[in-house]
Amino acid sequence: MPEEDFEQSESYETSAPPPKKKSSKLVLFLIPVLLMQAVGAYYLVMKYVRPIMPEKEAEVVEEVVEENKEDYGLEYVLENMTANVIDGKRSRFLVFNATMETVEQGAVDEMSKRDRQLKALFLSEIVLFPMDMLMDVTRRDTIGEKMRLKVNDILINGAVKKIYFDQWIVN
Repeated sequence: MPEEDFEQSESYETSAPPPKKKSSKLVLFLIPVLLMQAVGAYYLVMKYVRPIMPEKEAEVVEEVVEENKEDYGLEYVLENMTANVIDGKRSRFLVFNATMETVEQGAVDEMSKRDRQLKALFLSEIVLFPMDMLMDVTRRDTIGEKMRLKVNDILINGAVKKIYFDQWIVN
């Protein structure tokens, strides 16, 4: 009898093929189902969600930007100024550009005529600031405000609204 059991178990193992067709049929069924779900979700979003979304926000933002453009005035740029700043016992260099914003064309014309005088003013005043103030990015507005007051003391036609430092390199 033990021989018969062994023969029966052998014949059982060889007669059953592995079930591979079932998994491939499942994959072939799931791919179109997932694809149809994606198409259905896209359809629902485009039909029901998209009309609810506001489309006029982009137009409002563009209008606000256009309104703010009118607030900006005329500009005059002083380029490539290099100041020798004393930091304790050593000397450091500051290279910067300054853009001055004004409302009146007369002020721009006067600044272009007094270009050398404005550069000399900037260079003589910038070196008076302490190095830690010149190195701190957050304090550049303070420097710009102090320089604006000095420039407005010189100008006869018009005034400077704000001074921006486009380039600021400390070496």
